[in-house]
Amino acid sequence: MKTKVAVFIFFAHIFIFCAVCSAAHINGLYNTGVDDYGNALTAGTIDAHYTLAGPSSPAYATDENPAWVPAPLNSSWIGPVNAAGSAFVGTYNYSATFDLSGFDISTAYISGKWASDNHGYIYLNNMLIDNNIGYEFTVIRNFYIDQYFVEGENTLTFTVVNYTETPNPTGLLVFDIMGEVQEFAPAPIPEPATILFFLAGLLIRKLIKK
Repeated sequence: MKTKVAVFIFFAHIFIFCAVCSAAHINGLYNTGVDDYGNALTAGTIDAHYTLAGPSSPAYATDENPAWVPAPLNSSWIGPVNAAGSAFVGTYNYSATFDLSGFDISTAYISGKWASDNHGYIYLNNMLIDNNIGYEFTVIRNFYIDQYFVEGENTLTFTVVNYTETPNPTGLLVFDIMGEVQEFAPAPIPEPATILFFLAGLLIRKLIKK
């Protein structure tokens, strides 16, 4: 009889744990060159999800340069010019922000894929995460972030260095980007789980009396 009671309690705890510990998606993460619904923007449209700081701005969805790896469905290359033309030499910082207030930052992670023209670097809150030197605009590179998150607002920055001495094409491609995090404090047990827990208690009392 004690074995039956122990097994029942074990599964009841599993149910309750699953009910209160689900992960949430991190809002504010978008592929480059898409609208709020994830649809690819028309070339020449400003990408409102990435703030661009550099020799010129804002960031536009741009036509692809023939030398660039093609952008997958529901993403586009973005850059400081609204077509596949030349841009000033210099460093371009494409930044996106998201808020983790009320979440357990130790459980947060972000993953995705990227390419850039030319050298690229990824920073989270000014901490270097990755670079694609040697890959750049011809190869897709994976990235994964599970550290350097902070409570409140976070800033994810893709830094792209457009080098040589004369204006030339530059751009950034980010896709399959997503992130998850758990709530900092467990959520209250939902009403159905509360009822089940009460019934489980009654059943346990009945089993113990036998």
